[in-house]
Amino acid sequence: MKEFSNREELQRSVRELVRRQDGDAKVELIRMALELEDHAKVWLLEVLDGRGDPSSRCIARALSASNDRFVRDAATVVMGRVGVEGDLECLSLRLVDRLWVVRASAASSIGEIGASEGLELLRCRWPKERQADVRRYIAVALSEGSGEIVVPVLEEWLTSEKADEARIGILFGLVRNRQARHVAELLRLLQSEDTHVCALAITAFLELREFLVLDPSAHSELVGSLSVLSLHPVGRVNSLAESALEEYLG
Repeated sequence: MKEFSNREELQRSVRELVRRQDGDAKVELIRMALELEDHAKVWLLEVLDGRGDPSSRCIARALSASNDRFVRDAATVVMGRVGVEGDLECLSLRLVDRLWVVRASAASSIGEIGASEGLELLRCRWPKERQADVRRYIAVALSEGSGEIVVPVLEEWLTSEKADEARIGILFGLVRNRQARHVAELLRLLQSEDTHVCALAITAFLELREFLVLDPSAHSELVGSLSVLSLHPVGRVNSLAESALEEYLG
């Protein structure tokens, strides 16, 4: 097999094989995916991200079972971009992966595929998931579904969830599905002393911008909180706050 000296050279070769899409090219692409070093497999997956052809799905499914955590996570992410309902069984295995970041990626990918079977996988996984950040991803992914289906589930989860990281995902899903009364708690979480929670709350408001219509009082409170947070000593928090201010004052 040809040796590649760097990422750019490999990705040029992959793009050429993808462009050709004849039988020989597909065979070569799959062989390359299986024989490359693990770090190079991640580079290959970057090229396939977003391509819905059968060979891309085949490669993503195969690499999602890799022993290398970076390959496994990258392939799981790509499956959300290129996968179809028939790939949910494979993603369900990653939803119980030993690494929480892979489980989180699996939840997001299942949400992107969006089939009813996938939503049921997420609903069933929730009570078994111990990592609060993964529960957040599950809630956000579930919110990709129909509001009539997901709102009662999210409301139920909210009553029992104690971890702020996970509550942010539930609140995001509810507000996204036009349950505006939950904006108040998201605003409260902007005041969290936990910088991770604070950053997640800002990110939620950024990602909700297209769904959210705030009354004047809530808008004023949000802008005031973001103005304070834009001076936060933690760089991630202040940069997110500045971005959110631009969105809500624009």
